[in-house]
Parts: sequence; C-alpha cells; structure tokens
Amino acid sequence: MNILLFLKTLISNWKLYVGLAAIAVATYFAWSYKNLELEIEQYKQKVSALNSQLVDAQTQVESAKNNVKIVTKVVTKREYYKLKGNDIVQYVDREVVKYDNTCPIPKEFVDAVNKAATK
Repeated sequence: MNILLFLKTLISNWKLYVGLAAIAVATYFAWSYKNLELEIEQYKQKVSALNSQLVDAQTQVESAKNNVKIVTKVVTKREYYKLKGNDIVQYVDREVVKYDNTCPIPKEFVDAVNKAATK
C-alpha cells in the first residue's frame, strides 16, 4: 500500500517535477551557452594572433625573395662587367704587342681605350 500511495503522490505532483526539470535544463543550457561564448572569444583572439604572425612571416618571405633577386642582379651585372673588362684588357694587350714595334698609335687602340674608359 505504501508503494501505491507513493505513486499516487508522485503522479499528482507531476507538474511540479516537470517544472523543476525544465528549470534545471534551462539553467544548464544557459551556463553552457555562456561558456561557449567565452571559448569562442578565446579562439578569436588566438586566430587574430596567428593571423598577425602569418602576415609577418609572409612579409619576411617576400622581402627575402626580393633580396635574393637584387643580389642575383648585382652579381650578374658584376660578372658581366668583369668579363667585358677582361675582354677589353686582353684586346688592348694584344694590340699593344702588335703595334709596339712601330711608333704611331693605331686608331683601333685608341677606340679600345676609349671603350674601356666609358664602360
């Protein structure tokens, strides 16, 4: 009989139990939503920090590429001028040996010296 009496009171107060359960569920979801908002803000801060690091890394890579291009251009120009200078010096030496026995200075020699001076 005690069991039947317990079940009767339980069934008669069902509105109270449903209300308490609804309040508990609503409280849990409100607390969970607040924690979720806090986590989203933390992730947004982490993402913004990583984005700034990514931008810094990209600018460093771009500047390194530009530096490599500039250094390559300078090296190739130096090599070009060095090779041209060697060619002109060899030509002048050859002409000096060729015309050393005679006194007049040939026109080719003067042109070669002028070319070497202008470059």
